[in-house]
Amino acid sequence: MLFNRLPLQIFDARHWNGFEGCWNLVKGNPMFSDAEIEEAEITISKYEGKSVQVAYDSMMKSLEDIKKQKAITALLVYCGIYSTYYYLEDGITPYQFISWAKDRDSILVPEDMLYWYERKKENVPSTQLSRAKKRITELETQYDAALQQIEELKQALADTRAELAEAKAAKPQEVGTVDATLWENSLDAACTVLVGIMDNGETGITKDTFGERMRDASPNKRTQTKADRLAWKNLPDRYKAGPGRPKK
Repeated sequence: MLFNRLPLQIFDARHWNGFEGCWNLVKGNPMFSDAEIEEAEITISKYEGKSVQVAYDSMMKSLEDIKKQKAITALLVYCGIYSTYYYLEDGITPYQFISWAKDRDSILVPEDMLYWYERKKENVPSTQLSRAKKRITELETQYDAALQQIEELKQALADTRAELAEAKAAKPQEVGTVDATLWENSLDAACTVLVGIMDNGETGITKDTFGERMRDASPNKRTQTKADRLAWKNLPDRYKAGPGRPKK
């Protein structure tokens, strides 16, 4: 077995960060010609000296200029997949990285990597392999939970908007003569507060605290009581502590 683009010594590294591992996936892929790999290396060299995350973010911002480079596009796609499981800066062993990549249907693992992996697997203690697979399972569970949280947030915002619109339509005179703008401010505040709580994964929120945050998010520090009730009702229970202030 020949290790051409992926010299054997790279597998001796203690850790690969996400960018290194993903670049090795691309560099060892036979679908990219030597010229394409060389062109990609020139592009990557422009970001030397920057942190892994900053380099990745900078390349994403320059995507329109570099997306014609197939190898760079593949690198950014793989980095995007990797960052849903780990931080790009984090290092994992080459063995763990290849194990992770092998389980992703959207990733083509080079033969060089697979060859080394199979030979290494024969000498890897079962406890280490078990820990690696357990870690991957934990991260996938966290990813699924994050997706569920996003869906909950979308549903909570949709329900709040719908119920506020219904309440507003039911009392057109009150809304028109008292303060139509207050309804709009209350809706914006509800969206802001719900997004903030759920996006940050906050828990133990009381009804009183929720109401205070609603008012803080409103331009005039005022909200419709009806809006407060509806927004609180649509906040999933797992973020709540109860109706009153927590005991000291």
